[in-house]
Amino acid sequence: MNLTNPTEDEIALVTNATGMEFDRFLKDALDDEERPRIETENEQILVIINVPIMQNATVIYETIPLGIILMENSFV
Repeated sequence: MNLTNPTEDEIALVTNATGMEFDRFLKDALDDEERPRIETENEQILVIINVPIMQNATVIYETIPLGIILMENSFV
């Protein structure tokens, strides 16, 4: 599953569809100030990394968090 700027309804839908217990995993990646890390809870793994994006011509790049959630039967 791939989510970009998900709404609260989309977060709830994905949480219910995957059996993900912690929608905070999804919400953590939406925070622009989130730090890269790996976290595990109840057989779910959250990996947050920073990826570069181009903002404008005067700034070479900035970074935004990318959250990857691994579960037994799902990859979000």
